Amino acid sequence: MQSFSRTVTIDAGTTSGVHKDMTVLNNDGLVGRVISATRSTANVLLILDTDSVVGGRLGSNNEIGFLRGRGVTSDRGRLDLDLVDHSVTPAKGDVVVTWGSEHGVPYVSGIPIGKVESVYSTPRELAKHAVIDPDVDFTSLDVVGVVVPRSTKGDRLVINGQGAQR
Repeated sequence: MQSFSRTVTIDAGTTSGVHKDMTVLNNDGLVGRVISATRSTANVLLILDTDSVVGGRLGSNNEIGFLRGRGVTSDRGRLDLDLVDHSVTPAKGDVVVTWGSEHGVPYVSGIPIGKVESVYSTPRELAKHAVIDPDVDFTSLDVVGVVVPRSTKGDRLVINGQGAQR
């Protein structure tokens, strides 16, 4: 049995075309991904959860890396970014968007995630790490959308907006 500490339940499920590993977002940016769905509801793992890993891309230089949640949803909820190229130093204020996954599962590309708040390294590491301030306010999460295929013809996508519940 799995347990997730930072999840929300939305009132859309398989009858609305929502299935596991679909991108969830709101007007501000990336919220998370669907981890399970019933006929009428779906559970969403928030990007702030410690089990969440999202491929991200820096806006200024397209460098890629991985964002991990810290497990905090308060106003101090942040993400940690580790870049693949350890010689790159992220710049404060740099925008981070989703890198995207094959066929958009679980994340479609280009969804805003947040901005670089600070950069740090440890004495034993050459790599720089970044703290990301997410664009989404997880303390007041309300209406979200799920990216679902419009049909089996082509790769067109449509947003299916639904309310979130804690």
